[in-house]
Amino acid sequence: MKENIKKVVVYGLSALTDGHAALYSGLQELKFAKCTIIQESFDRTSKQLFNLELVEVNNNFFIKLFKLYKAFIDADFVEVYLHKYGYRKEFNELLVLLMLSVLRKRIVLNFTGRDIREWDEHTWFKRKIIKAFIKKSVFYTLKESYMHADIKNKKIGDIDKHVFIHNGVHNNFKKYERIISKDKVVILYNNRIKEHRNIPYLLDVMRDVLEVRNEAFFVLSGIKNDAEMNELKSHLAKWDNDSQSKVLLLKINDYREMIYSQSDIFVMPADVVWLNNSILESMRYGVVPILPDVSWADRIIPANTNENLIYKHLNIKDFKNKLLELIDNEDLRVELSNKAKSHVELFLSSRKRALLHKLAYMAFVDNNDEGLKLLKFCDDYKILPLYDVEKVMEDHV
Repeated sequence: MKENIKKVVVYGLSALTDGHAALYSGLQELKFAKCTIIQESFDRTSKQLFNLELVEVNNNFFIKLFKLYKAFIDADFVEVYLHKYGYRKEFNELLVLLMLSVLRKRIVLNFTGRDIREWDEHTWFKRKIIKAFIKKSVFYTLKESYMHADIKNKKIGDIDKHVFIHNGVHNNFKKYERIISKDKVVILYNNRIKEHRNIPYLLDVMRDVLEVRNEAFFVLSGIKNDAEMNELKSHLAKWDNDSQSKVLLLKINDYREMIYSQSDIFVMPADVVWLNNSILESMRYGVVPILPDVSWADRIIPANTNENLIYKHLNIKDFKNKLLELIDNEDLRVELSNKAKSHVELFLSSRKRALLHKLAYMAFVDNNDEGLKLLKFCDDYKILPLYDVEKVMEDHV
């Protein structure tokens, strides 16, 4: 890069997840800049910290302002996530915007699903804050295709400032030994329980599968609270005892790396899948995904595997048949497992995500048109392999 960026401060993350830790440590490994993460609490923090500098800001208003000022003052850029909701927290975001403006700091805004998907449900004040941050930002990042359409159609901000940086998963997950019998075929759902993910439909399909395949075992992980747990248990109570004995219910993030290590097939019967982290994480472990024929499913699934791994959305018979085919054919599962791992490593890795993130700075700070071409979302957007992105970096750094 023409400009030597030394420090990037990251503000507003609700939790320092494995993905965020991998992203910002990846930027450091690329010798891009030192990354400092500011949060009110690090209770929900990735174990993969990779030498990131962490700054915890106190709830005391004046101490918090002082720590923010101290962190921001020598930053070249400040990356902002607008994860705060409720007037008090939204007012704090406004104060951060004012402080960054007074300090004349360059802002990068990172959008997440809730910011855009729930736009019409936000308070007037929250919408104004988001628009103000877009206006002040050098550029802003989108990670899902629907965000591009919503930004444009709802006139949320300048669409020309966007860069499209899709999800990527890191390689540092812990792989546990298989403790469940290899004679069992473990089918996993691992995500939050939400209406658009069609859990009642999934349970109907799983009941049919478990009744006819003794070797099948189902793990449903992602339960938020006791109310959700009780609702699921009441649904399962209608099943026969044998099928109930083949189901394990887990709360969100309980034993995540362990259950990936034990699983063979991943299911996500949602109306939208995008580049869902749990799907990509499971594929990194070699868990074979079966997805509905909704938007972006064909970009997650490895090439030439659609016939085996994509079914007609909300079609019980087609979904069931795809599951039974995989349960009955171990050789096919092994083949597809290897393809899933290779696909994530080549197209959807955290290293590629970090490279795209660095490329975004090059595109806007150095006016790099070639880099910008890779980062603009369009109808025929293609997810490029890692080596193509590396080549652009080598040619233009």
